[in-house]
Amino acid sequence: MEIEIIENNAIEVLQKMKNITTSKKDVIELINTFFKKKTNSNTFNIEIMSDFIKAFQSCSSVGVCTILTYYVIYSYRTSDYKNIEKIDEDRLYHESIMKYMIKNTGPIYENANSIFFFLSPNVTTRYSYHNKSNVELFKLIAHLQYNLCPDLLYQPPLEIKTETTKPIKVGFISDLLLTFNSVAKDRLGIIKSLNDDPDFEVSIISEKVEKSYFFNKIISNPINIIVTTNDIIENRKIIANENFDILVYAEIGLCAKSRYTAFSRLAPIQINTWGHSDTSGLPNIDYFVSSKYFNSPEDQEHYSEKLVLFNSLGTYYHDIFKTLDVSFNNRIDFCKNVSIATGIDNPTIYGCVQLHFKIHPSFISILNQILMMDKKGVIVILAPVVDTDAEKDFKNNINEQIKNNKRLYFINEMPFNTFIETAMCCHVILDYYPFGGFNTTIEMLLKGKICITMPGNLINGKFTKGLYEKMNITEFICTTENEYVTKAVKYGKNILKRKEYENLILKNVHKIIEDKESVQEWKTFLKTIIAAQ
Repeated sequence: MEIEIIENNAIEVLQKMKNITTSKKDVIELINTFFKKKTNSNTFNIEIMSDFIKAFQSCSSVGVCTILTYYVIYSYRTSDYKNIEKIDEDRLYHESIMKYMIKNTGPIYENANSIFFFLSPNVTTRYSYHNKSNVELFKLIAHLQYNLCPDLLYQPPLEIKTETTKPIKVGFISDLLLTFNSVAKDRLGIIKSLNDDPDFEVSIISEKVEKSYFFNKIISNPINIIVTTNDIIENRKIIANENFDILVYAEIGLCAKSRYTAFSRLAPIQINTWGHSDTSGLPNIDYFVSSKYFNSPEDQEHYSEKLVLFNSLGTYYHDIFKTLDVSFNNRIDFCKNVSIATGIDNPTIYGCVQLHFKIHPSFISILNQILMMDKKGVIVILAPVVDTDAEKDFKNNINEQIKNNKRLYFINEMPFNTFIETAMCCHVILDYYPFGGFNTTIEMLLKGKICITMPGNLINGKFTKGLYEKMNITEFICTTENEYVTKAVKYGKNILKRKEYENLILKNVHKIIEDKESVQEWKTFLKTIIAAQ
């Protein structure tokens, strides 16, 4: 009876841990409370190695072991941290306990569906926002997971293409491709171009079958949709039976199901690319397709896959505003509301309009300096969905770290039209550091907005830099915090210089949309790797 109660408690704890709004503090408290009782300890702290081992030795069921496994590979939000040193400390500790579990753990999950049930949503994504290379860490996570569930490395017999005259059969995997989502914006232009070419036979593999208005505007010719479910074992059979020559994973790391599927070898050639902009760390993914604008050859050390650098951007990105044929209202009331809320007449409005989980302690430092330099500056920050625990935690954390927090103005996630109208009210857009924007940056540049950027060391911090370089505009690519702050304030306050560069951006933004060279490079690359088999 006691084992059953503990197991039920384990499931309850797991359900709470899977809540994506849960903060680090809450996760630790949940785990410590559970294992304090489980190990009959007066005190217990999972963040101490000796207590972790004690918890490991107490594992008596799949549910209990899963709590520990979930914690081992769990990544905290960067917004949970006040300093970089603590991020480094946590990563090192989690590496050490991963290695301990790999050494001391065998299979506990019956099959891929079992580990997917217990260990979803994907808990590796947040590591990508730490400004650290994740290749070795992600390899460790993958190693631990296939130790716990060898069925993840499923590999059916595959048919290798021998006749190059046949169309190359390519499958794109993601549940997000049919939706109005950043992954769809990044990838649909390439998918359309391949689908329109008789040299290729293209399919989209997705559980979601309802097509967005955006999808229907892009994909004109009929395209094969292979419908999957939440059953990974069945999905693997469906995909393998299609005998694809090439599978392209559009966002390994965003969706748990696609990541667990990507452990398997379901096509002779399997490709990862930026949708979630990080390496997979998985043993059966062969290539990571990127661009010389976003990576350099030296970046190979950050990838478990072979890094492929196109001379183009690697994406055929449609002008979203023309594609959707939408009109926008001038939100004069927004500027008034900012002024009333902050008490600043005619403020300089700096827009932080990327998703909240990108906020890093290094970026907080930059925001503090901007508000110190511009006494009439107000920073607009995009927060999580209104009236959620995530929103409350985020705002509290930001307010604690920003000295002049009375000059912060929070907005919440909102419909696309309203979001663009709101962003247009900002005088300057601040690209986040070290994990910056791609879709947000393009959307702002299409509207002629200046985006100040300081490139990070990894692909996810280099997108805005690369887009500017493709446009032959380098004024807003900064190399130091001081330069970033100085230029943000300069162009925030100097209306004439700002207008001059806004016009220059509008004249050159065509260079980063509907890039035909990207289409040709994708076609050439796919044909080349097939021929090289």
